[in-house]
Amino acid sequence: MFLRLAKIIISIAMLVRGAEILACINCVSQDPLALSPQEQWKVYLGLSREDSFGFVDAKGLDVHQFGLETRNTTTIAVGHTFSPQAYMTVTRPYLVNKRGADQRSGWGDVMVTGRYVIIPEGVDDDWMPQIQGIVAVMDGRATSGYDYQDPAQLDVFGSGVPQWRVGVDAWHGMSDWKGGLAGNLSGPIESRRTEFGLVRNGLTFGLTATGGYGYGDRQKVLWGIIIEKTTSKVINDVSVANSASQGATVFLSGEAAIAHNAVIQLMLEKTLAIGFLKNFGRSDTVTGALVRSF
Repeated sequence: MFLRLAKIIISIAMLVRGAEILACINCVSQDPLALSPQEQWKVYLGLSREDSFGFVDAKGLDVHQFGLETRNTTTIAVGHTFSPQAYMTVTRPYLVNKRGADQRSGWGDVMVTGRYVIIPEGVDDDWMPQIQGIVAVMDGRATSGYDYQDPAQLDVFGSGVPQWRVGVDAWHGMSDWKGGLAGNLSGPIESRRTEFGLVRNGLTFGLTATGGYGYGDRQKVLWGIIIEKTTSKVINDVSVANSASQGATVFLSGEAAIAHNAVIQLMLEKTLAIGFLKNFGRSDTVTGALVRSF
């Protein structure tokens, strides 16, 4: 009885605030793997640790919440090139959520991403960036904020609803100095029926700006910012007040080749603690990865 009561109270708070405590509901996760035309197969194995969790409410104020303290994630991605213009990747994470001595682990949502090169880089001029179109879907089958059992939501590993994403990615990497700009729109494929009614998450617009420098062909450093804005949730065709969200995350990453077909990566991510945040979860993340092509 107490567990069910706690679940109802937390769920109502989540719906009203328009944000999840532990897992991203309003957006499709990012694909960590990119392929070049000469790479037929490519594999990504990433290990990340996330901590310093927090939540900023609709007024931009930090809110104390009872949830996980750390999350360790193992991400596996496999990509295949079908032509010089097109490739597809499949990504799935395995998460371990911890709070004190308690922990829960499980698989996250599967994501399938397709990319098509609309304009190859430098096709007419050296300054011409590569333009890619992106389409992605995520299955939403992992345990989510809609069907968890643990009072601290340590068993939340996914979004709870299937989702789609479309976007455009511009990248210039032929010179030593590099840069790119990507925009995407994502949203739920279907609504989720709950004890509060039929819930539909809002649409999320994401914008990523990236800069960097390459040291020859074997090392590079990248930095950038990701900005996200999500429209209000809807319950039974009625928009939920103060449920829209917005946030910004900065990142710094380095990459070094250890063989002709293998590189190692290190990335640091931090949510900006500024007034721009609204109904947005905060955390710090460090990720190490090995990427190999075949």
